[in-house]
Amino acid sequence: MRTATLLSSGGHRLAALAVGGICALALAACGSSASSAGGDQSVTVAIPPVVSGVDVYVAQEQGFFSRHHLTVSVKVLNGGAAIVPAMESGAVDIGETNVVSVIQGASHNIAEPCFTGANTDPSTGAYLSLVTSKGSGVTTAAGLRGRTVAVNATNGVNQLLVQAYLDAHGVSPTSVHFISLQYADMPQALNSNRVAAAVTSEPFTTISVGNGNHLLTGNPLQSVPGTPTYSCWNASAKWLSDNHTAAADYAAAMSDTDAWIAANPAKFRTIAAKHLTIAPATLAKITLPVFTAELSQQDITAWETVAHKYGLIPSSPKNSDVLSPVSAGS
Repeated sequence: MRTATLLSSGGHRLAALAVGGICALALAACGSSASSAGGDQSVTVAIPPVVSGVDVYVAQEQGFFSRHHLTVSVKVLNGGAAIVPAMESGAVDIGETNVVSVIQGASHNIAEPCFTGANTDPSTGAYLSLVTSKGSGVTTAAGLRGRTVAVNATNGVNQLLVQAYLDAHGVSPTSVHFISLQYADMPQALNSNRVAAAVTSEPFTTISVGNGNHLLTGNPLQSVPGTPTYSCWNASAKWLSDNHTAAADYAAAMSDTDAWIAANPAKFRTIAAKHLTIAPATLAKITLPVFTAELSQQDITAWETVAHKYGLIPSSPKNSDVLSPVSAGS
């Protein structure tokens, strides 16, 4: 048995998928968690339309899901703000969701706890980044005063990251206006000067910078005290209760996947290019996230502190509604 490290104390084609919610690699019926004819558990997983979601395809192609008795279908949705309600409706069973979205859901009595870590930003490079438009003239945090910043969802984690970054540089977070854009639309919005800045994620960070836009910070997560883990795998409390073995098997499959990616970054880039239609010139330059099962109570507390500070939650929700660890299955 392999145990996930979880401490009880921390392109266009793709955009079409995100908008349409089309199931990719449909090896099971969407939204189903019934056993397949071969005896494996069938689950539907939601991922964001960025590089961090490619680990699911790795698990598919390397056979880690089948090794752990799972048949998985995939939906591409525009980040945690879209994945949380899809999970609540039963359209998906498991999601890769930023931890703040899980906390926000729990604060509104939507219990969809994290059961293992998914990924976080690297300490170097530019994965999740704050990029300013080349036409805006903005090269410092102060230059964002009175300007418009695009995030994948307003009042979500990426808005929080900008607010924390501004605070850390002596700029009032309330001096910036936020609008919501899909990740795939951000490079064009920057190119046309529709927005002064955007919180991009790979491959759209590299695409945006390659277009001549300015990288203001390659790691806004560092402005959050403790630099907590960014994303987790989560599911509704009821699904976890009814499908504990499947959750444990999923954690084990993703733990195997994390190790494979760490050992095969070049092969991972090739898989990412296939599913995200990344141009060869961009492929070699993209920064990869850190795929990790690590998630602790300290991570949750750190996110809750800043989410409360910037008004994203009224108070800290019940911890079991945010973090419900499982031990990875055999």
